Amino acid sequence: MKMMRIVYAIALFLLLLTGCASYTVNVATVPPREVEIYINEEYRGTTTDDGTASIDIKNVSFEEEMLIEAKSGNYRGYLTIQYKNILKSRQNVISAAKGPKKSGQSADYFTYNIVFAVPDKQEESTDLSRADDAAQAVPRVRIKEEAVMNEEELDQRFEICRYIATRQEIDAYAGLSYEGKRAFMQNFWQTRDQNPETAINEFKQAYFTRVELANKQFSSRSKEGWRTDPGRVWILYGEPDDIERFPMDFENRAYEIWSYFSIEGGVEFYFVAIRSSKDMRLVNSTARNQINDPGWERWLKFK
Repeated sequence: MKMMRIVYAIALFLLLLTGCASYTVNVATVPPREVEIYINEEYRGTTTDDGTASIDIKNVSFEEEMLIEAKSGNYRGYLTIQYKNILKSRQNVISAAKGPKKSGQSADYFTYNIVFAVPDKQEESTDLSRADDAAQAVPRVRIKEEAVMNEEELDQRFEICRYIATRQEIDAYAGLSYEGKRAFMQNFWQTRDQNPETAINEFKQAYFTRVELANKQFSSRSKEGWRTDPGRVWILYGEPDDIERFPMDFENRAYEIWSYFSIEGGVEFYFVAIRSSKDMRLVNSTARNQINDPGWERWLKFK
């Protein structure tokens, strides 16, 4: 009898060990994108126009790892789950968390909510690969990693990155927890890494090199250089190919015209010193998605 109890206990233990669980995986993308969802390399559906999908998975062994992937073209995001645990293996994941159990659900039924970061097509026009002589002359800047930042530092870092963030990313970041913000910033740069095989994220390095140069050239006592209009343009477009400077005279304020010959077939940016030479404001540009004011010359006149 005792032996039978031992055998029964072992059998029950093995049954529990090799038991099964069921899942609902809710997927969302930021920004909304149509991506294909795979579970353990098996196609399970495509997200809708709003970037969401809900997938039911039945009878998964407790010991089995589930590889959940989002794919589109060269893009790939993934996350690994095993029974009750979200594993550390992940890429392009903004957040992943277990959802609350609904009334009547079994103990081994779980809901997971996963948000993937997917590059926005608008960001493809942000090209930091142009050879900037000034940037090449500056030693590579040391960049503090987001993984060791406190929440205040993360918020400050994201402010600097807003120039290249999409509207969906800005909205998503505002609602994240501290841990969510750390994961978000890590994926923010991963999705923009144009050469992930290298140890250095060249895009991130180029971006903060330009931030450093903008701060050196355009900072004043009241404002950091990256926050100024010339600093923003320098960060987004790099060093101009040509700068025309027009000094102040009795009738007009000082102003500058920056020209980029190889961007969009040639673009110009017009800055006017509204209050002082350190207060250059962008009043007109021929570049896409920038301020366009055909009557910009009115800003030159003293009132």
